[in-house]
Amino acid sequence: MAREDAVRVEGRIVQTLGPTLFRVVLGNEHSLLGYLGSRGRDRAMSYAPGDRVMLEVSPFDLSKGTILEKLIK
Repeated sequence: MAREDAVRVEGRIVQTLGPTLFRVVLGNEHSLLGYLGSRGRDRAMSYAPGDRVMLEVSPFDLSKGTILEKLIK
């Protein structure tokens, strides 16, 4: 997938599944798996349920996405 094809969406973390894996719910109540890419792994401990995050999702697979950043509440 080319990076310019990715869709950026905002979501909210509802569950921590592992050190770098989270259950994220979007504004339209769609649930997906959000994971931290290599750039975000050093800040993995700063993500918790209830945090708003920006994700990058492939238009071909809407079941998972990369967490890009944590948004200010």
